[in-house]
Amino acid sequence: MEEPRKEERPRSRTGKEPARAQSTI
Repeated sequence: MEEPRKEERPRSRTGKEPARAQSTI
């Protein structure tokens, strides 16, 4: 349940979206 924290941490843990997507933001 790290949905709200997904912005701070990469979603690479979920494996749904690459952490690179969060890095660009």
